[in-house]
Amino acid sequence: MPRVSDSMETAVISRWLRRDGDAVSVGEPLVEVETDKTTVEVVAEAGGILRIVAPDGAEVAPGAVIADIMASGEAPPPRAAPVQRVRATPVARRLARDAGLDLAALAPGSGPLGRIHRIDVERRLADVLPPDVIRPSRAKLAAAERLVASKREIPHYYVTVEVDAREALRRKDELAGQGERVTLTDLVAHATAQALREHADLNSSWSDCGIVRHAAVNLGIAVSLENGDLLVPVVAGAEEKTLLELAAAIHGVSDRARGGHLTPAEASGGTFTITNLGIHGVVHFHAIINPPESGILAIGAVVPVPAIVEGALVEVPRFSLSLSADHRVYAGVAAARFLGDVKVRLET
Repeated sequence: MPRVSDSMETAVISRWLRRDGDAVSVGEPLVEVETDKTTVEVVAEAGGILRIVAPDGAEVAPGAVIADIMASGEAPPPRAAPVQRVRATPVARRLARDAGLDLAALAPGSGPLGRIHRIDVERRLADVLPPDVIRPSRAKLAAAERLVASKREIPHYYVTVEVDAREALRRKDELAGQGERVTLTDLVAHATAQALREHADLNSSWSDCGIVRHAAVNLGIAVSLENGDLLVPVVAGAEEKTLLELAAAIHGVSDRARGGHLTPAEASGGTFTITNLGIHGVVHFHAIINPPESGILAIGAVVPVPAIVEGALVEVPRFSLSLSADHRVYAGVAAARFLGDVKVRLET
């Protein structure tokens, strides 16, 4: 079981993608694993015959053996008896896990061969929960703990600039005419990644040993899921990508986050995050820093603003960029210079 994040204590085998005894090759997806943050695919690190140790639904700690891959004819190593599986649908397992219910206590269920269904879990929840209490998911609980720690431990301060959106929108429309899918978020992400190359203080983290400067810009993109949970998939090496390469990478990790198919590398390791509520009409907001990063950039909605251009009163589209910054890592001047750089890149 891989350790997907520093906060991961256990993970659940959601679904084996190959069967016991199948021949597998290096890099082939083997199993979907659900952590407190997301669902990731684990791939084969070697080729051979798959021998499954932990079945679907098993909850195991990082580092525990969930399967062996052996050469043809090789006998599997002795193992303790695997976790006994309670028959239940995936939806029932998820509901029970999120509510903190022991599936075994619900057995036998109402389905064939005693399989536990969603209705069995909901009936138990109706017995133990007041009607106005909603159990948060594991992902929401983990995010709550992380963000509470962020506000408690990180001295946040906030810096905002207004950006003239005319050139960015022109560039977006120009690329759309060429059949390229590029959003305002992509344009801001590209300008941010390039600016972070020149402003290394902002691509740094506070640690007990001192300030850690990261060699690469691993850009986190806040993604909202249908159930209200928030994930932050990561695009590694964003500063090395062209605008179109970065846009494609952002769309790819965002789609995989919504579908529950992030890889472990895409679910962790961020050095700076971008979040956009402008698409929902929010003009200006302050985001909470995602530890251990030292900054998060909030994008507001594009709105027409009256301005004097060449002596005439006209409407100019503008949007806000608000940086939430860690004062332990850099002061306001560094934040202002960084935002000024991002602004210039977007306006030119």
